[in-house]
Amino acid sequence: MGLFDTDASGRLTFGDDRFRSVALGGAVPPVGRAPWANARPDDRMAAEHVWRQANGGPADITVPIGLPDGTERRVRFLLTPRLDSDGSVVGFTGVALRVDEQRASYGPWLAGLEALIASTDDIVIVADVNDNVTFANEAGDAFPQLRTVVHDQMPRDLAKGTITLWRGEVGLRGSDDDIHTFDVQVHRSSSGTALIARDITASTKLQAALAHQATHDGLTSLPNRTLFIRKLSEAIERARATRAMVAVFFLDIDKLKDVNDSAGHENGDMLIANIGKRLVAATRPGDIVGRIGGDEFVILCEGLTDEEAALDLAERVRLAITGRVLLHGVEVTTGASLGVAVTRGESGEPVLADAAIALMRNADTAMYHAKLRGRSRCELYTENMRETARERATLSSALERALANDELRLVYQPIHSPHTDRVVGAEALLRWHHPTLGILT
Repeated sequence: MGLFDTDASGRLTFGDDRFRSVALGGAVPPVGRAPWANARPDDRMAAEHVWRQANGGPADITVPIGLPDGTERRVRFLLTPRLDSDGSVVGFTGVALRVDEQRASYGPWLAGLEALIASTDDIVIVADVNDNVTFANEAGDAFPQLRTVVHDQMPRDLAKGTITLWRGEVGLRGSDDDIHTFDVQVHRSSSGTALIARDITASTKLQAALAHQATHDGLTSLPNRTLFIRKLSEAIERARATRAMVAVFFLDIDKLKDVNDSAGHENGDMLIANIGKRLVAATRPGDIVGRIGGDEFVILCEGLTDEEAALDLAERVRLAITGRVLLHGVEVTTGASLGVAVTRGESGEPVLADAAIALMRNADTAMYHAKLRGRSRCELYTENMRETARERATLSSALERALANDELRLVYQPIHSPHTDRVVGAEALLRWHHPTLGILT
């Protein structure tokens, strides 16, 4: 490696003995001329072109240099600008390398690198400045269309050379007829383009599967509570803008526990999966069916005209899952109680997720009333139901306290025979000694 200096215009001002040996074969340095002045005219012109393209920046020029013995030697000139305090270029400092020596020193390393690239599963393609492929490993043989697809997708700035790096994902059909996803990086430099592509199909599928598991029920593949609330929140947001109706159906499968106890949990799971499919078939395109609990399903409906239309659709859904089903030779009867709640985006809840949960809670309350009124029916939520539900919750809490505080007492009412006027029995009556309301019967 020889050292040299030039002035701001690239004319040689100094060259050490090693430069004289490496770059000139012992000839006298061409002071006042370009370091590559001993090249043939056409090679010298090519070197000058690269020099001008550098425009005062670092330059990398490789050119054959004529030697005193009449032979030629390929020499690589690397030039770095020297700047004054104002940032102006005052000259260049450079090194000269014999390409053959450089290649010889890199030989073992390059051989190992080529072996590694040839054996990797990543696709590696190298092209020159004219886009002619100069190297490609065998990994890309199954995807010959890769370069064309990447070229069509990458930004024009990369194709023009104004940016030097692009990264993206590309989907291709392979020789196995499956769609493969590739993570692609394209590097562009003054010497050409290098493309590296890694098949990430397996990891992409795994990520998709994990994302699906996080948002869908494992038994029915229907949206779970998390995804349903998200979809319902989005629907309520649209309703706030358009005042369109959004309806939620809350379904509880009647007597599912009896099916599990009599036919087994395996048949119970089969029944749940069967009902999920029938619910999807009974609803309209665009309706969203979800499963949020063991025997609980929910349905999101948009575009209904009024409450009557919502109840009509709910009844159609209920009938679709009512009847006899044969499970592994065991016949079971299915039915469901449905609660319906609607909104036009007027919920008092400012947060969409809270508004969605409130609407689901209202539908659940209506479903509970349907069960109280005999099961296998549909009920539309009303504000009176909320008050009834609140009273029921208050009573339930008070009864739990009464049991804990021993506030319940048994009293006995004698039963007399009118014929003998004797006590023939007694009626047991429960009295609640309420701390504030007194004795309740």
